[in-house]
Amino acid sequence: MKNRWAVAIGAIAVLSFWLVSPGSYGEEKKKTTVLGFNFESGGETFAETFTSEIRGAVEARLYLGHTGKTQDLEQLALAFGCPETPDPACLKDIGAGLDSTHLIYGVVKKASSKPPYSFQIETHLFIVASGKIEKTTSLLIPADKQGTVYLQEGADRVIAELFNEPPSTTIIVQSNVPGAEIMLDEDRVGETGSDPLWLRNVEPGKHRIIVKKEGYKIFEKKIEIKKGTRVDIDAPLLKAEESGTGEVTPIVEPIKPEKKKLGWKVWAGVAAMAAGIGMGGGGIYFSLETDKQNKTDALTSARSKVMENMDVCDCYKSGNVTSCAPSGASAQEISDVTSICDKKTSLMAGQIALYSLGAVIGGVGIYFLVDGLLHRGGKEKKKESDEETGSLHDLNLVPTLTTTGGALSVVGSF
Repeated sequence: MKNRWAVAIGAIAVLSFWLVSPGSYGEEKKKTTVLGFNFESGGETFAETFTSEIRGAVEARLYLGHTGKTQDLEQLALAFGCPETPDPACLKDIGAGLDSTHLIYGVVKKASSKPPYSFQIETHLFIVASGKIEKTTSLLIPADKQGTVYLQEGADRVIAELFNEPPSTTIIVQSNVPGAEIMLDEDRVGETGSDPLWLRNVEPGKHRIIVKKEGYKIFEKKIEIKKGTRVDIDAPLLKAEESGTGEVTPIVEPIKPEKKKLGWKVWAGVAAMAAGIGMGGGGIYFSLETDKQNKTDALTSARSKVMENMDVCDCYKSGNVTSCAPSGASAQEISDVTSICDKKTSLMAGQIALYSLGAVIGGVGIYFLVDGLLHRGGKEKKKESDEETGSLHDLNLVPTLTTTGGALSVVGSF
């Protein structure tokens, strides 16, 4: 039993030593130093600024263990007697002298011949223990993209590439007033300054950003961010007396204008009008056919034989043609004229029916179309419109059919 306890205690001790100690028992904690970048003539200021942004990007990543040392590569190369372009052995000595596990260094070269210059930046990651360059990146910064935000973004991308980081979900906040408190949802995450504040590894989804400082109106914004993307927030602060109090107010979502949909009345009106027009077209066809029958040779000849003011069809269909057509007519002629008259009667009946139905259906279509277009805002909108203009439901449809045609009367006001 005692042996078992001894073995267990020994195993725990070994495991604890493996977890907390560097070397072969566990992964050594990183201690990263960013050396001041070398530069070509004309790139001094840019190299200094970009080196500062690289150091800021390393410092923001706690797992890299930024050492805070600020020596330049050129100075250290002279101090350690390195060649103009330091070799791995010299870099290993520099890393050991700085008590660093990782060195980041590089060179800034002009990418354009005339000012304002664009710059090509070559950055290296050197592993002190192995004495090897782990990775190298190259970045072009155009002349018109050298503001603080662009340089911060470039430095962040360089460090992410050197250490094989997955895309970070990031929010960048900048303001015109330094020293303002920045809150992400309910948590204080930092303050505004001369440089934008980077919030890395933000949880994807909806968030609320608040920027506030005494004497200024509070800025607040609601955002939604997707995994691996970045959102830039410009948070201008106004003096409280310029814009009211500085109290936090609930965010009101903008009201989107309601899309007016075409209701069933509009479509029914369009369909009915189309049907009415179609029937009217059929009535016109029958009218033309009736006119053709009136002009046939047989009917023209028969008209010359009937008495004045006597309808030829009434005469020839009466059964006593001799009484109304003294000049006489043959049996064949009577048969032909009677047949034409019967056809005319059918065509006129179709003409009347189509004109009448077309007028009624087309009129109903106009009613539905006008009513539907005026009241597309729903029942409440319809009620308001009815009070202002008079309800279309008060209109009366009065279809009228006659022996020679038809009509639709619409009575009301709108």
